[in-house]
Amino acid sequence: GKTEDKTFAPGYGEFYTAGGGDVEALALAVPTDAAAGPTPAELDTLSSGALDTFDAVRSGNWNAASATVEKMEGAWETYRAGRVPKMIEPRITDDLAALAKAVDARNAAQSQQAAIDAAQWSLDLQLRHRPPVEIDQARFNLWAAQIMVDAAAGDAAAVNGDLFTLDYVRDRILPSLDGADFTRVNPILEELQTAVDDGDLAAASDAAERLREIVRPLR
Repeated sequence: GKTEDKTFAPGYGEFYTAGGGDVEALALAVPTDAAAGPTPAELDTLSSGALDTFDAVRSGNWNAASATVEKMEGAWETYRAGRVPKMIEPRITDDLAALAKAVDARNAAQSQQAAIDAAQWSLDLQLRHRPPVEIDQARFNLWAAQIMVDAAAGDAAAVNGDLFTLDYVRDRILPSLDGADFTRVNPILEELQTAVDDGDLAAASDAAERLREIVRPLR
């Protein structure tokens, strides 16, 4: 029986809504906020570096992880000197700080989560320069990685939610895959669904890693 104010903006639609302590604020929209030119190298460094850090932490190569995080921090300092959407800038800054702290502390779970978070935000910025399908391919990799993190934490509910999202992203990227990769994705997702239904988080993590191998070269 209550109402709330909504702000609409040209090219964005619903721009800002707040009520009852909840806020929905649009950070960026495409094509309205699309930018000309190729993807800045600094954003490539952030997203690829985040995945490299994730994999380095998994293999226990903390020296490589630390070196990569330093490169990411340098790239971000260069990029943020320009114009960055104000709703996104503090989130990447905070996630990079969390990533550096977790890597320094040799905390695998926190390092991997912070790497995923930083990569997701960097993809928002890359969406201004790249076709949406390329961003969705990268997000598919990240959501598969998220399943691995949540499975390792024993969080079955989170894994189920990750799979739900991964399934939607799958629908977006399937037309972009070649024949061999196209036929590999669905069976592995079915295995993943079965593992989630059975509560077999180890099997879910294994299936997620195999999905990452399919889209890893596309990043």
